[in-house]
Amino acid sequence: MIANGSTASNPDATDAVPRPALASGSAIGAWLAARTPAPPDALRERVAALVRSEELLAGGGATAAELLVRAAERTLRALLRGDPRRRECALDLLAADALVTYGFEAAADAPATIEPLAHGAMARLSEAAEST
Repeated sequence: MIANGSTASNPDATDAVPRPALASGSAIGAWLAARTPAPPDALRERVAALVRSEELLAGGGATAAELLVRAAERTLRALLRGDPRRRECALDLLAADALVTYGFEAAADAPATIEPLAHGAMARLSEAAEST
């Protein structure tokens, strides 16, 4: 990450809002709203709703990265309880993918957290798929 928020792979990308370290509704919401390029409105709104739900369920103490990945996991589990191949599931599948991506973006400021986050995410997401 370069000081202005651009990355080596995308020098035009900027982070006007710093990545949130701890999960806080307003901090995560502001950070997600500032993502560039902005996702389509329906996806942005669905991701925001899933984050708000996860914040209520998590009860605090999680990092933003953990909260985002847990929201993806919860979304995937809900999808797998039904038939995720249905067309109406597409938005939630995209949202789960975006939440995992955003979770790892949020962890980028603390590189030492990425490996444990990845191991935990892989274990829980694969467990979700196997439990169906």
